[in-house]
Amino acid sequence: MEGNSHISISHDYTASSEAIYSMIAEGKLFKLTGADEITFDFSENGPFELKFTGRGRIHGQILKLIPNEKVVLQWDVDGFDMDLERDTKVWITILHTQGHTTVTIEHREIPTEESAAAKKKAWPEILNELT
Repeated sequence: MEGNSHISISHDYTASSEAIYSMIAEGKLFKLTGADEITFDFSENGPFELKFTGRGRIHGQILKLIPNEKVVLQWDVDGFDMDLERDTKVWITILHTQGHTTVTIEHREIPTEESAAAKKKAWPEILNELT
């Protein structure tokens, strides 16, 4: 089924927004995907690639960085026994309020319900591990 799905997942942390942003900048979010090989340039327009041996790869570029507040990624997927996926967007918003930090991941422009279902499963697992 074709369409444009959108998912939004949030998680609260006791860490500061600066600490969360640093973890993302150092590649912890990418590592938590379970990729076997990770390369990235954490700068605006910087490329990234996550290789999953024998399964597929996720690649794209970092579109926007607002330190301690937001990271926007162009997210392409090849493999994983699914249709090719191009130009989906991942918005990671970091909001610090009253002693806690909320991280929200919005994955936008997902082309199929099957792909959206996989992301609805994977993103909460990643956010739960991000500590």
